[in-house]
Amino acid sequence: MIVLSGVGAVSGYGLGFSALKHGLASGKRSFAPWALLDSVRCPQHPVCAVPDGIFQPDEPHSRSATLALLAAKEALAEVPEDARRQIGVIVGSTTGGMALTEATVLDAPHTGTAAFDARIAREHPVSETTNLVARKLGLFGPRTTVVSACSSGLNAVILARRWIELGLCQTVLAIGADALSRLTLVGFASLGAVDGEGARPFQKERKGITIGEGAAAFLVERKDDAHRAGRRARGVVAGSAIIGEAFHATQPDPSGAGAARAMRLALEDGKLDATAIDAVSAHGTATQQNDAMEAKAVAAVFGKNVPVSSQKSQLGHTLGAAGALELAACIAMLEDQHVYPTHGLSPDNVDPACAEIQHVMGAPLRRELRYLMKNSFAFGGQNSALVVGGPETAR
Repeated sequence: MIVLSGVGAVSGYGLGFSALKHGLASGKRSFAPWALLDSVRCPQHPVCAVPDGIFQPDEPHSRSATLALLAAKEALAEVPEDARRQIGVIVGSTTGGMALTEATVLDAPHTGTAAFDARIAREHPVSETTNLVARKLGLFGPRTTVVSACSSGLNAVILARRWIELGLCQTVLAIGADALSRLTLVGFASLGAVDGEGARPFQKERKGITIGEGAAAFLVERKDDAHRAGRRARGVVAGSAIIGEAFHATQPDPSGAGAARAMRLALEDGKLDATAIDAVSAHGTATQQNDAMEAKAVAAVFGKNVPVSSQKSQLGHTLGAAGALELAACIAMLEDQHVYPTHGLSPDNVDPACAEIQHVMGAPLRRELRYLMKNSFAFGGQNSALVVGGPETAR
């Protein structure tokens, strides 16, 4: 039995898993234009930024790496430094040091090669986030970086589970982390996929995503190893699946067949029936195509029997961090025994194309929660699903 015995998070609600949990439970969100994104080059759409006070003014690392490191430190809080050497590291991300690179190219004065800072080049690759976490925290087990668009963070956790099952590693730190940058905001805006009024998952009037940033980290290990070390299970990785549907570079298969297949395979992997799932944390990006496709897929697997909500309605779409940060939200829901609602959704504004499923609206839904399904459906049909169980499901 593979468990999540440590959880760390950084989000638009601030530093720490507790801030994430309380922020989601509050029903509030902090979407606003961000002054650090140049107004000439970037549309002034709202974003969900991590509070500036979390970053040190002289921070020497990229914003993505800093977010990953902060979440990692919290997830490793119960692991003594002298017990960390064999821990593996997997980071799922997409932006890497992009914001630093942009600042160098666009903002700084350049007078030939003498003005170029080689440190910026070293920080640019996504893999540098992985290397930084390993170096700073003394983790010398296997390490790798996952870049599978918006399923990167969830895939980091799924891969960590596989490493342990294959005997490659006894304990793995799995992280999803991504930071705001001009490239992502302008890129998604050019696709017509950003909503100037903020993301409205499953609503008739939805126009696209709100880009966010953040990180979540998990200590992944066997239940018995966690018990021997005196660490409690915060969640159980009960089943998981990764598929590639390769329908289109950016558009999901409108039939929902690939997404449904990922969910069914995750259930099969966990030897669970669809009736075992108590709620679904949707990918729920608030784009026209994704929400309609996902509603169709969820309905095909669960009918209208399982509550569904999208945490992107409060956290924004945190790109490579999304699957991990929303998995941390699932841990919070399991602890609270509440399903957090999709912010702003009401019976009057549900898109008929998304009406085949049971939406959680208005207030958190109180119910017994044992197993949750977390979906991450990324560009290129890189679809993933993970079933996370509460601590009582460890067997």
